[in-house]
This record gives sequence, structure tokens and C-alpha cells, in this order.
Amino acid sequence: MRGAVAAFVVLSLVSLSAKAESIQIRFGGTINFVSNYPPSPPLDGSIQTGSAFTGVLQIAGIDSPGTPSPYNPEGELDYSLPGSLTVEVGDYQLSSAGLLLTEVVDSTVDSPGGGLDQLLVIATGADGSIASSLDLTLQGDSSVLSTALLTSVPFDLSRWANGDLRVIMPGGLSGKFGGPIESIQVTAPEPAATSLCALVLASAGLALLRRRVLAGLG
Repeated sequence: MRGAVAAFVVLSLVSLSAKAESIQIRFGGTINFVSNYPPSPPLDGSIQTGSAFTGVLQIAGIDSPGTPSPYNPEGELDYSLPGSLTVEVGDYQLSSAGLLLTEVVDSTVDSPGGGLDQLLVIATGADGSIASSLDLTLQGDSSVLSTALLTSVPFDLSRWANGDLRVIMPGGLSGKFGGPIESIQVTAPEPAATSLCALVLASAGLALLRRRVLAGLG
């Protein structure tokens, strides 16, 4: 009985070690539109069509159950979570402030004809930034997601038809720029580190179980 309990504890620890409650991704792409007119503040000219951008998205608490959308309660979950969205483009470094508003849409539930699965992250720009809003979107066909849980979202660009970054400037839609996301890399949690932790726990647990079994035989 004690051996069985020990084995259960080991398996539980391995399961917990593999569970990711937060995620960090790096992404990059190319600006393909720039609109900059009053009353939005003028840009310095370093952001042009063809300019490269890079960014980092961090979301904590991705295992949150989310809140069903009042407009699509079965196919969309909305989240308001701690995190950050930062973007470097031209001579500018943009950053978010406050919670990230995140929507996950699983179109398999509410679109009999087939719709778009989607991840949308909306971040409020930090004070003093040229961005009032930074929006990151991933869209794909209805086969990408099978649930609207945030933990089910694959941060693998090959799974999505397109990704997009859009920056809205103060002053409304007279100032905005953005472009397609062309690369995504998950940087935390590191799969190798998670696997190693699970392996160490499993090895220690098996050693403990073996000692208990031998002690019982003796």
C-alpha cells in the first residue's frame, strides 16, 4: 500500500511539474502599413512600410478558466490577466501597462459553416508611449482549436493561417501601424527544463519506491 501511495505521489509531482501557468513568446514581423495624421502625434520617420519589428508577449495565469463571452457563450472565453506586451520597431520601444485583455474563439461550436479560430490580445499602452493600444492576433480555420481554453492555444505559427500586430496611437485611428507576424518562438517555460525536472522527480520517486519494496521483502 505504501508503495502504491509513493508511486501516486511521484506521478502527481511529475504532472504538476509539467503544468505551465504562464507563457512567454518572442515574435517578429514586418510593418506593411503606416497611417499618421493629426491629431495623432507625429512619428520620427523611422517606422516605414518594410520596417522590421520584434516583440515579447508574457501572460501569467493561463490556466484561468476564463469568462464566457455574452455574445458567444459557448465558443468564446475572455480573460483579463497579468502580463505584458512589448514591441521594438524603428527607433521606438513600446510597452503595455495593466492587465492584458485576451479573447480565445473556438469557431467549431458556433459556426456550422466553418469560421475562424482566433486568439486576440489587447494591451493598453504605457504612459508616455506613442501607443494607446497594442493588439496581437492569431487567426486560423476551425481546426486549430477544439476548446476556447487559453491553455489549448498553440503558439506555433505553422498552425495558424495568419498573425498580425496592430498599434493604435493616441488621437484615434488617425495614427496606426502594423503588419503580419512572421515568426513566433516560445521562450518560457522551456520544454527541456520542464522535461528534465519531471525526469528527476520520477527517478527520485522510483528510487524511493524500490527502497520501500526491498525493505518490505526483507
